Amino acid sequence: MKKALVSLFSLLLALSCLVQLNAIPIPGGNDGKEAPLGQGEIHGWTNKAGRTIKAKFVKGDAETVTIFTNDRHFTVKLSDLSPESQALARKLSTTPVSDANSPPQVTKPGGIERDYVARARLTEAQEKIVLALARKQGVEKVARISTFNMYPSAARGVRVDGAREVNGREVSFKVLNVNFKEWFHPGGGPRKGDVQMGDFWAGKAYVRKKTILRVGETDYLCGSIRGIEIKECETILGLFLAGKFTYNPGPRINDKLLGQVDWNKPSRFSKRGDAISVGFLHKGGSGSGFFDMEVEFVGGKLNIKQMFQAIP
Repeated sequence: MKKALVSLFSLLLALSCLVQLNAIPIPGGNDGKEAPLGQGEIHGWTNKAGRTIKAKFVKGDAETVTIFTNDRHFTVKLSDLSPESQALARKLSTTPVSDANSPPQVTKPGGIERDYVARARLTEAQEKIVLALARKQGVEKVARISTFNMYPSAARGVRVDGAREVNGREVSFKVLNVNFKEWFHPGGGPRKGDVQMGDFWAGKAYVRKKTILRVGETDYLCGSIRGIEIKECETILGLFLAGKFTYNPGPRINDKLLGQVDWNKPSRFSKRGDAISVGFLHKGGSGSGFFDMEVEFVGGKLNIKQMFQAIP
């Protein structure tokens, strides 16, 4: 990861010579107008060697800045930038904006949950097409419609979840991924076998299965459990939810990163021998990445040994 970040600025310099940067059109907003990604304005970013590229600011933290150029997001270490660019990144990071990485807005009109990211909100007319397409592809009863970012590109997608069927601890439901011409990759389109309605198309629906984990009186859905008993998963999840765990602070494990973990959304538990691995989604919602951890669970005490963050 460090090597990738170090060489990233050189890659961006090469890419910037190929494409002239412009504002990226983003659907959404009450007035129907197009809005640029992130701060919208293109800035000059200079590294310590004095080389400058043009890119838009997306987000930043204490150690990195994410910029957008050539239809892709890139994360650059602040330490690789000039003092002026570092100051610019910190200034923009403190400016409140509504961008593609904002938490999605969740609503439930008509009994169907809607979970849309800022850059991909369906209109009522568009929802009707998506629902008709879902029925045609076998998802008769829709429980949830959501949208997501296809990082690192600027494309977005639509996901339709069918009603859940519960059998003991197992929950199953149909999932249909839907593409929309205006949000899809430039030049892309339906593949052989896809069904199209207007500017929307989709392949076949598939069945997704999850396992119910119960902590106290609350149920949590987990996508994958391998080699470990459900009871042990529930105990470990309960300790995470209560904040009863230890770790050695460092660049990869610290309060800031742990504060980004959505402990309510476990993605996986696995065990091989005494080695236990767990996964949780990022608080930012769909498209924001996830965290994988190697933990030690001995004598009822939980310790995080390693943590890895997957950043889109």
